[in-house]
Amino acid sequence: MRINICIDDKDGQEYKTIVIGKYVLFAENYNYEFEDNISSFQCENLNSSEDKKQFGRYYTHQAAEKLAPKGWRLPTVDD
Repeated sequence: MRINICIDDKDGQEYKTIVIGKYVLFAENYNYEFEDNISSFQCENLNSSEDKKQFGRYYTHQAAEKLAPKGWRLPTVDD
């Protein structure tokens, strides 16, 4: 198992990645701050920056597709 780091070009946050078979996946939850109160939201009990880093944010499927870091995409059913 090989673990690497991906740096998001939008905000410079670093994410661990893992290679499983032919796929490279994020090993951490995505935490890009995109607040339009519709597409992404944060649970009220996850307020600290440490909580957000550990648990990430929640996005609608459409927002997640749009916000994926450059060169990344959401997995499909075929994956």
